[in-house]
Amino acid sequence: MDNFSRFPWVYFMKHKSEALQIYNQWKSDVKTLLQTKIGQEDFSEPYTKFVQSNGGLEFTNKAFQNQLWTDGTLLETSAPYTPEQNGLTERTNQSLAMLANTMLEESKLPKSFWADTMSTAAYISAQSPTSRLGEKVPYQVL
Repeated sequence: MDNFSRFPWVYFMKHKSEALQIYNQWKSDVKTLLQTKIGQEDFSEPYTKFVQSNGGLEFTNKAFQNQLWTDGTLLETSAPYTPEQNGLTERTNQSLAMLANTMLEESKLPKSFWADTMSTAAYISAQSPTSRLGEKVPYQVL
């Protein structure tokens, strides 16, 4: 089983300079998923409407801005050093980190497996029903 099918939507950026490359990889993976697993063929409309960031330079540089403009995607930024403006994102990250840490602790695996447990936590989250979607699974809604 390839990494994409096991853990969709999880990408790790080791260096901020990788942001544009990871964004483009994510777009490619979404397009592949929509074409192969869901059967969506029409991409005349941009399937990414917004990207939200904390205003970091990796997202506001000219190359990234040009890519978003080409894609027809809007960049929304929050004020610097104000994580409270990214409430949903911060809460999601906290929930995933708590789940990953719990899995590591219970399994007695070393901390070097943290990235794998974060991927697994994201996968579990994407496969779990949520009240925001009327108790539907996010992956099914996509």
